[in-house]
Amino acid sequence: MLRAIVIDNEKSLNQLKKLAGTNDNVNLIASFTDPLEGLANLADLEPDVVFLSTDMPEINSIAEQIIKSCPDTCIVFVASHDDYALKAFELNALDYLLKPVTRERFCQCVDKLLKYGGGNIDARSFHDLNYHFNENSKKLFIEFEGETILIKPEDIYQT
Repeated sequence: MLRAIVIDNEKSLNQLKKLAGTNDNVNLIASFTDPLEGLANLADLEPDVVFLSTDMPEINSIAEQIIKSCPDTCIVFVASHDDYALKAFELNALDYLLKPVTRERFCQCVDKLLKYGGGNIDARSFHDLNYHFNENSKKLFIEFEGETILIKPEDIYQT
């Protein structure tokens, strides 16, 4: 089960709380309308995922602080429009939800979190994988026996 927190405005917060409450794979451990209050409680709560609104002031700074203070925590951005999508993925967001979030789309996001970033998987490995991909484009991702492996081209030998 994913331990989740939501940082969003009141209206969207209630919608996400309702969606999380109807999903057996999500345990909503806290919600905040004040992003600074959310950040202050992050380390103590140790969430697997933060659903973070892009409508918050200083969103880049907030996301970066989450990454620094809790590197194993995945971030899912929740937005009124797609203007922030590129920046979100540059910050290694695991997903990007557009408001109003539908139950179907929320469930898809939770499935992705369980598969790649939370629950039984080390979320840091996903963030590391994205970091290496963004910083060093001369690497290959190979799926082998159910795992994704990062390979440098110089490590491939011809036999």
